[in-house]
Amino acid sequence: MSASVSDLDFSEVTSMDNQIVIAIISGLCVAIPSILATIITSQKDNALQSERISNLQSDISKLSTKVEEHNKFGLQLAKLETRVAILEKQ
Repeated sequence: MSASVSDLDFSEVTSMDNQIVIAIISGLCVAIPSILATIITSQKDNALQSERISNLQSDISKLSTKVEEHNKFGLQLAKLETRVAILEKQ
C-alpha cells in the first residue's frame, strides 16, 4: 500500500509549518527583549561600578594625603621630644 502524491493531505503540512513559524516568532518576541534588557542592565551596572571605583580612588588618594600628614606630625613630635629632653638635661 504505497501512497501516491495525490493521496497526501498538504493542509496538515501547511498547518504544521504555520505552527512552527508562529512558535519561532513567539520565541523571538520573548528572547529579543530579554536579551536587550540584559545588555542595557549590564551597561548601567558597569557605568555605576566605574563611578564607584573612581570615587574609591579619590577617597584613597585623600586618605593617603592625610596619612602622610599624620606621619610628618609624628616625626615632628619625635624631634620635639628629643629637643625637650636635651633642654631638660641642660
